[in-house]
Amino acid sequence: MAISLTVRLLVCAYLVLMMFSIGMLVGAKPKADKRGRRHERRLLVRALVLQLVVLPAVAWGILELLGAHGNAAKALLVLAVAPGGRLLPNMVRRAHGEVGLSAEISIWLAKLTAFTAPPALALLGEVHRVELHELDIIAALLGLQILPYVLGRTVRRHRPAWAGRLGHPLDLVRGVIVVVFLVVLIGSGKLALLRFLGEPAWVGAVVFTALAMGLGYLFGGREPAARRTLMLAANSHDLALGLTLASLAYSSLPIELPVFGIWAFTFVCNLALCEILGRPHRADAQVLAPSA
Repeated sequence: MAISLTVRLLVCAYLVLMMFSIGMLVGAKPKADKRGRRHERRLLVRALVLQLVVLPAVAWGILELLGAHGNAAKALLVLAVAPGGRLLPNMVRRAHGEVGLSAEISIWLAKLTAFTAPPALALLGEVHRVELHELDIIAALLGLQILPYVLGRTVRRHRPAWAGRLGHPLDLVRGVIVVVFLVVLIGSGKLALLRFLGEPAWVGAVVFTALAMGLGYLFGGREPAARRTLMLAANSHDLALGLTLASLAYSSLPIELPVFGIWAFTFVCNLALCEILGRPHRADAQVLAPSA
């Protein structure tokens, strides 16, 4: 019980700090013109449909084809219905995508997934019931996300110097939280759960990651920056919400480590994609530098 409480406290702290960071990032973004806003809204709708409707169905289909129903399969479904990822804007900026669009995607997912994830998991994950009082906990996460976001935007707009100084310390604190989270899981004796690596659902996780990136490319349209953004967004998952859903829907099953393991795999894939997408731009900059 103490372990569960510690994990929830760490998850809440991670949510608050990350949403505060995104608020500071979005607060610095200039307002787009009407044409730019219409373009961004179209791409935003595409991204939300892809992440909230298409990808959960794809994950369920892959697992059904593989006949995977173990803990890792449940973990993959949990992450599939919990898209988001507070690091998405930073990744998109590194990959030379549309940072403003990525921030909008992150914020809208933070608003919507608290309501869409529980029924989606109940439908696809064979969860026969999700108690209403448990959904109140997820609704509370919505407050932990929006309030820090608004505060971050306020700090960026009214105290931009503070925002500049807070960026790196917040990144460091978030990293420490992740390390402490791993230490808590391992210290509780859950390292033995690494046997889930042999489950066929891991093949499903690899296939799902590849399909998510491919669908993001297709949904991104013709513009390279939009394609980069949706490829990264499609493969981004909200670890904090995923862990909360796992503890609520599968309270009798120890699937926290599988959730973290699959999330870490998709995160590393996104990091690799960032490097691949960013290289041509850095190379172009080096070629153009001597003639500038």
